[in-house]
Order: sequence, then structure tokens, then C-alpha cells
Amino acid sequence: MVVVRAFFRLLVFIIAIGAIVVILGAGYWAFTTQNSEAAAAISVGDSSGLRSPENIEDFFIGLYLQSQAETINTPISDDPSPVPFTVEVGETAVSVANRLYELSLISDPDVFRRFLSYNGLDATLEAGDYELRRNMTMREVGETLQKANFEEVSITIPEGWRAEQVAELLTQQNIMDGAAFLAVVRQGVGVEHPLLADRPAGASYEGYLFPDTYRLPIKATPEDLIQRMVENMAGKIPANALDMAAGQGYTFYEILTVASIVEREAVVPAERPTIASVYLNRLAQGMYLQADPTVQYAMGYQTDSGQWWKTPVLLEEYSQVNSPYNTYLNPGLPPGPIANPGASSLSATLQPEQTDYLFLWAAAAKAHISSPLILPRTKPTSPLAAGGERANRRIGEWRMANKLEFTIRSFAIRHSEGGAMPDELIVLGSSSGLPTGRRFASGYALTAAGKLFLLDCGAPVSTLLYRYQLDPVDVEAIFLSHWHMDHVAGLGLFLSQNRLLKRLAPLTIYGPRGTRGKVRRLLSDSFLLADELGYPLELTNIECNESYQEALLQVTYFKTQHLERPRLKTQFGSKATSCGMVIDGPGWRIVYSGDLTSSQELGPYIEGCSLLIHEMAHLPPEEVATFAAAAKVPHVLISHIGPEFDEAPEKIVEAFAGIYQGKLTVAEDGTRVRL
Repeated sequence: MVVVRAFFRLLVFIIAIGAIVVILGAGYWAFTTQNSEAAAAISVGDSSGLRSPENIEDFFIGLYLQSQAETINTPISDDPSPVPFTVEVGETAVSVANRLYELSLISDPDVFRRFLSYNGLDATLEAGDYELRRNMTMREVGETLQKANFEEVSITIPEGWRAEQVAELLTQQNIMDGAAFLAVVRQGVGVEHPLLADRPAGASYEGYLFPDTYRLPIKATPEDLIQRMVENMAGKIPANALDMAAGQGYTFYEILTVASIVEREAVVPAERPTIASVYLNRLAQGMYLQADPTVQYAMGYQTDSGQWWKTPVLLEEYSQVNSPYNTYLNPGLPPGPIANPGASSLSATLQPEQTDYLFLWAAAAKAHISSPLILPRTKPTSPLAAGGERANRRIGEWRMANKLEFTIRSFAIRHSEGGAMPDELIVLGSSSGLPTGRRFASGYALTAAGKLFLLDCGAPVSTLLYRYQLDPVDVEAIFLSHWHMDHVAGLGLFLSQNRLLKRLAPLTIYGPRGTRGKVRRLLSDSFLLADELGYPLELTNIECNESYQEALLQVTYFKTQHLERPRLKTQFGSKATSCGMVIDGPGWRIVYSGDLTSSQELGPYIEGCSLLIHEMAHLPPEEVATFAAAAKVPHVLISHIGPEFDEAPEKIVEAFAGIYQGKLTVAEDGTRVRL
């Protein structure tokens, strides 16, 4: 029995040994097969680069790699497009594998890393630039990364440069022929990439020359560099950038164009999203962009300074630069990008701040503005092109001689959701000639048929227009009732401020006899001539009982008797003329009393009046109430209020009670009356 047991033990032992031999033999056969099939493509110089199975770890790694033969030998796609790839000095195989995976050049970073490690190639990766393709197998990628191109050059392209500047730098650093590069950029052919899909036919590569540092083969062509720039841009912006642009209603090319303007405008990087919102809002409102950099781009090379970007641009040059890139004269976007924006400006334009700002205000860096200056606005302008016609202007972009001297910190003038301006009268100043603590001197803004006009100009008009959601450079014409200071004191400042705000459109001033000479003297006393304002100024002396047409507005002047001292004579030998006005708009009529001695002076002109603006500085309220009741005026606006009624407007209401049954409004600064 003992013998039998020993026999069976021996038999089991022999069978076990045989099984182990078979397994080891099969494994060795499999390993050698894997050696030749899975890794043999790696060859560096005279060595195959392969390891022999010196230890058990290698043995099992070999088995693992054999199981991954399909992954190793199958390209990730059939895309033959070159993909630039750089191995940095000291970079590990793990980092390289992960970056290759992120660029979709390999399908599995772990397999690739083990593949390199097994063949001893992880320690021999060469720092340098490579050109890979997605139709390469993992083994081909590994082989390529052993042969770095050390014959290379490096160039750094700053953000915001135009193509000509890049070309000059290429020539200066002996990278390549700058003229040849510029020719390829302007022709816009020879480079393919999905990011170029919505580029208009015939468009150049301006805008796509992504700013960065590039290491190039010493024999790189312009097409090679541009291809790398476009691919670099694609890798630095969101993968769905084209969809993000479409979500805003634009093509990527249009977003690129806006981003190029943002790049040239921005001084403080954090404000790029806000600047982008301003230009996108203006586009959405059908406004002129009025971007200074577009004018600079159109002006081109400045031989006197040797610069491509003229600084500053003179006021008259905004209307003199005849180019489709001049966004002061041409609506919408320029034909294409004006510079090459960086990732921050592209990101800011793809994801702008959500504002309703329409304008930029540049503040000097030495006078930082600590919080945004928000000035409301009710409508966008829809300007006409220049050339004698009314052109739109940018308010509040005050350019200093050196762009580095200021910081854009305030984004001014909102537009309301309501769209076009209603026909409306807005009281800018409701005081008489005597000062009060809460009212400005006489002045009114009138919006009619989408246009903006002023009646008298005694108040600081520009400031108050901002306060009441209006834009000073939108004013089409000013109608002056007479030349007492409480009606005209703000005129000189208004004219000067429109010059500083780069107004281009004509401005007409209507006033009583002597207005033309008075305005010219006012300007000369301020060391200005009318032709130095930067915009056409038309001055018209009125004759009473004549009508003047401005757009859809008709204004008829009539003479009133004002309180004058006989010794006050003008240089024309007569007393100062005071006038009232009949203002006819679409479906309404305003009668503006101006200053007078009796309401009865308005009698011949009151018929059909829908709003009577009556002064309360020279006659009692009971007289005005009696006249308005007899004339059946539906609405009376009492203004030009002196100290007697400033703190007690209820006295006016009490005086009208029982006499006048229509609508009575006692004006305050900011009172609005819909027409």
C-alpha cells in the first residue's frame, strides 16, 4: 500500500513539472512573438532598442504589451494633418504620454508609457520640436520622439501686432523672408484648419497669427509657421469656440475681428470682457463701432515716427481717413481683424461680460476712478455716413498722447430695453436767474422723431444730459430764446465738451439777432475758433415769425416783451431780443413762453397747443392759470421758477386751483413729459 502511494505521488510530481515546463515554454514563445511583433518597429541607430527578458517583471510587461498589440499598432485616426509637439528639457515620459493623449495623438497614455519603458526609450526622449500626425501608430510616435530636430529657431510674437509687424520681426531675426510671409498672409491660401472654416473667401490670415513663442525648424516656410499659429490658437481657446460664436449670432471670424479691436483697446487685462461687451452691444444696436484702433489700422505705417499705430489720432483724422476699416465712417464691423489677439481677448469676446454699456471712457492712470461711472442712456444712435451727412460720434473716449498714460476704468452710458427714444420733453434746469439750492438754470431737452434738440442752454447741459439718459453728441440743434445768462451760460462749455468728445456731426444753433456774432466771440474768448471745434458749427440768426425746419421738427419764433433796462443796448443798436417758440412735432404742439411780461403775448400762437411751457419768474401764477383756462390748454408745465416758489411749489398749485381745470405740472429738474 505504501508503494502505491509513493508511486502516485511521483506521478503527480512528474505531471506538475511537465505542466510548468509547458507553461513556461508557451510563455517564452508568446513573449518572443510579442517581442518581434509588438515592439520591433522601434529602431534607433544600429540598435533595435529592445530589452531581453532579464527578469520576471519584463516578462509580464511583455505579456501585457502583447495583449495591447492592436492599441500599439493602430493609429488613432486617419487624419494626416501635422500636429506640432514639443518635448521640454527634463520632461518625463509620464508627462509626454499625457500630453500626447490630450492632443489625441495616442489612445492610451499608460500603454504608451509602458511601451517606452519596456524598450528603454523613456530615458532617451529628446527635448525638441516634433511634427506628429494622428494617423501615426503608437510605435511610430515613439520612434519619432527619438529624433529631435535640433536645427531650429525661436521667435516670440507679441499680442496685438498686425501682420506687417510680424513680417518685420521675421526678417530682423533672420527666421525667414518677411516679405514672403506677408504675401502668404495677405493671399490667405496654403493653410487648412477647421478654425478657418467660416473665414470669408479671399480673406487674409490677419487675426489668426496667434501671439506666442514658436520654435521652428530652420527651414520652416511661411505656411509652416501660419499653420502652427492657427493650430496653437485652436489649442488655446475653447474647443467649441465656433459654437460659442454662433450662440452670440456671429461667425468665429466676426468674433475674431471684435477680439482684435479689444486687444488694441485694452490696457488693463481684467477689463477685456467689459470692453468686448461694449462693442458687441453697439453691433447689436446697429451703432457705429467708432473704435480708434480701426482708424489707426487704416492709417498704416507712419513714416515720421516709424510706427504702425499712430498715437494720438487727431480729431480731424477720424473723418478724413477714407477706408472701409474706419468704423467712425462705416457701420458694422471692419472687413476683418485689425491685429492678432491673444487668448485673453479671444476668451473675453467669446464670453463677454453681460452689460448694457455702449461707450468707453478713458481715464488717466494718475487719476484712477475707483468705481465704474454708470451713465444711463435710452437709445442707440443710428448714424448716417460722413460726407456732409450726420455721422455718429463716440462719447467719452478721450485719447491721450501716450496710450500707456491712461487706464480704461469707466464704461459709460447704458441703453434701456425700450429701444428708440420717445417724443418727450425733459427739464434740464427749472430755475430762474436767481440761484436756488436744488435747481439749475433754464434748459430743456426735446426728443422728437428719434432726434435730440435743446431749448435754451443755461444749465451745464452735457452733465445733465448724461444724468437724464441722453448723449451730448446726439444733439442735432439748439434753439435759444434770448441771450440772458440764465438761458445761455452753459453753451460755451457744451461746445467745448463736444470737441473733446470727438463729435463729427454738424451742430446748428438758432437764436435771436446777434447770435452768430455772440457765439463766435464766446469761442474766441475761450481761445477757440469755430473751425477748430472738429465738427461743423452752423449759426443762424432768427427773425421773429419765421419757421425753421429741423428733421421732422418745425420751430416758429415769435417776439416777446422781456424786462429790459433801456440802457442795455447790443452792438446792433437795439435792445436784446427775447422770443418765444411754437414747436410742432408729429402729432403735438409745444408753445414755449421764453421770458415775457404777460401771458397774453402768447394768444396769437396758442391755438392747437398740447403743452404750454410757461415761465414763473416775471408774473403771478394766477395770470398764467387764467390765460391757460381761457385758451383751453390741456397741459401746462410751469418752469423758470424763482426763490419764491422754489421751496413752496404748492403755492403754484393753490393759485391754479379753481381757475384751471387741465393738467398742471410744476417742473423739477429731471421732470419728463411724454408728448
